[in-house]
Amino acid sequence: MDSSLNTENHPSFGCRQAWFVFTKTDRPGVIIVNAPNSWAIFAIERIMDGSSQISENLACLSVFRDCQSAGVMDYKAQMPYIDFMLDMIGSSKLLSEPATAHAWVQSLSSDDKVLVRKKISLLIEEKKKRESEEYDLRNNPFLSTEGPKMVFSPKKELEVKPDPEFLSEKLEGALCGLGFKRQSVSKFVKSLNKDSMSIPLPDLVRRGVQVLNGNV
Repeated sequence: MDSSLNTENHPSFGCRQAWFVFTKTDRPGVIIVNAPNSWAIFAIERIMDGSSQISENLACLSVFRDCQSAGVMDYKAQMPYIDFMLDMIGSSKLLSEPATAHAWVQSLSSDDKVLVRKKISLLIEEKKKRESEEYDLRNNPFLSTEGPKMVFSPKKELEVKPDPEFLSEKLEGALCGLGFKRQSVSKFVKSLNKDSMSIPLPDLVRRGVQVLNGNV
């Protein structure tokens, strides 16, 4: 990670807010994101890791620091900070590294955390619906307008399972950071069996949000 972010030599050092302008190769135009506080700036900068390229199809074009607007641009291109972080960056990348995860949580107000929890719940429901539709198509090919066809599942890559104790600590920290009471979070984490601890951390966080919100 770019350690210079904490030094006065970094252009974002001491900034209170910033506008990030991103481009996505699979869609026209730009995406403008306002990082509303220093923690939000820190989170995005950590994800960028000193490079303008965040992923194969997402890159940062420019950053406007401590100004009221990003100049003469199409404000329809603006995407809320929370939507950008969850939809474009993804929870797996936000939680993959402690400093980034900490900055992400600290950047959220109490209202933001409620919004994040609601959004994660919606994402869970959308994922369930999508998986249900895919299951129906696999098991009833006559539902497809293209006619019967064989559907092959992609070959899964070999994954290295993390240490359960380390995973429990990260899971508990993430759920507490979203505003849930530590006692309830600890109870949920302790209820997980060994098989559950082999599930990727972002999926465990989503399951925790469901359980702690009483949706299960």
